Amino acid sequence: MSVFWGFGKVFSGIFGKLFGKKFCAHARDFRGFGGRFGGFLSLFGAPFGLFGTLFKLFSKLFRLFSWLFSARIPAHLPHSSTSALFSLAFIFSLLPSIAFGAVGERLQWESGKTLLGFFEQNLIPLKLYYNLTSQDKELTAEVKANATYYTLRSEGGDLLHALIPVSDKVQIHIYKKGDDFKIDFIPIISFKKDQILAISLQSSPYQDIYNTTNDILLATEFANIYRRSISTRTLHVDDKIALIFTRSYRLGKPFGIPEIKATMVESAKKAHFGFLHTNGHYYDKNGKEMAGFALEVPVRYTRISSRFSAGRKHPILKVVRPHYGVDYAAKIGTPIIAAASGKVIFAGVRGGYGKVVEIAHGDGLKTLYAHMSAIHTRTGASVKVGTIIGRVGNTGVSTGPHLHFGVYKYNQPINPLGRIRTAKSELSGKEKKAFLEVATLYENELVGALDSANWQESKYVLITQGGGAQDQDDAQNEDEAESSQDEGANEGAIDEAESSEAGASSAESRGAKSSQSA
Repeated sequence: MSVFWGFGKVFSGIFGKLFGKKFCAHARDFRGFGGRFGGFLSLFGAPFGLFGTLFKLFSKLFRLFSWLFSARIPAHLPHSSTSALFSLAFIFSLLPSIAFGAVGERLQWESGKTLLGFFEQNLIPLKLYYNLTSQDKELTAEVKANATYYTLRSEGGDLLHALIPVSDKVQIHIYKKGDDFKIDFIPIISFKKDQILAISLQSSPYQDIYNTTNDILLATEFANIYRRSISTRTLHVDDKIALIFTRSYRLGKPFGIPEIKATMVESAKKAHFGFLHTNGHYYDKNGKEMAGFALEVPVRYTRISSRFSAGRKHPILKVVRPHYGVDYAAKIGTPIIAAASGKVIFAGVRGGYGKVVEIAHGDGLKTLYAHMSAIHTRTGASVKVGTIIGRVGNTGVSTGPHLHFGVYKYNQPINPLGRIRTAKSELSGKEKKAFLEVATLYENELVGALDSANWQESKYVLITQGGGAQDQDDAQNEDEAESSQDEGANEGAIDEAESSEAGASSAESRGAKSSQSA
């Protein structure tokens, strides 16, 4: 083992010096590809018995080789999106020959398609859905139109596996075991990076952020923070902007919604700071709330019966069960109003949510109102805030009369309570003190990034926190640590897939008990 370790370090070191940083970046992608390819084979290898075991052994060797190959590559070098796309294409091109005729597909979830429809299309017994718990049935209604999902089919076209996302953190796993199908919900594995971006404006904040990062959601999020407080007409060429953000990556590409923690915009030679607080709202450096998009409470309720939860993995059952909304308990027939002005994009019945209304509000925001007893609007209608759009009910999969209220940003669920309008516009007391301590740290980081930039050489600087200038030993240690993290995350994905049989069995038994008690 030590011989291979030494060979890998020497081999990658020599090639790194010969071909420079560009080759290192591609070699680093090769290591990431090894982990992804190994994890993918392991995910779909388990049901193939002996061959599955061989696949998993091969995947571990492949990951070991790719790790050794790039053991000395600095961790702060950027990933190549081209290599990431090549990795995906290569994986699916190999699957038909490796899996003895099994074919992998990357598909888009069609508008109006339901999980029951997917079951019928693939000859999956409908009892698999009806035996789910009420919470799981409601969760299946979260699959969004145009969502990317993956399937693995036999040479004859029979479904073997399907991975269907319900959010950027959770996916439905449907798989065949013998002659029976199983279903479970498993985590989506991604990696996070904390970064600082500083730009000398040449066009607009939105356009310059997009040109620099090729990340349209990051550019949109930044623009939305200042949309109602600073006019772009007051900005000039070479004014400065900066932001601290966390970004998730999957298969080498940005994934999910970026979280912008702190921002700065220079306007008329004055710096305007914004900081994300724990309640989901942005405040300036004095603790005053920045003008932003806020929602009205959509119903007169008696209590909140269930709050938003991104879900957690049960320590024993190894299953994930999130709740993507807030449940307001209220009497049947209580009026439901539009929480903000917008356009109705759906009004009808949707799986476990029963009678549903969805409203798009612009800026990537959308609200959902579920379990209604009656709908008083139609698809395509424009509604103003406060307009009655329906009545509280108990339709779909529901344990009692309530309104399930969901809020989505770019089709990803967010906590509605972080968007509800409050009378309190300025922090005070201990809450303000804690906020200002964090804000001061962020402000110093933003100013430091701006001061360290050489604007004569480049109009932007992008810093990966924990990276930057470092000596060779630090670079090697950081890279080895990240390699271990990649390895561990892929092992986690494998473990999730292998434990899905137990999880699915538990889900089935819980569903059966639920049906009996009902």
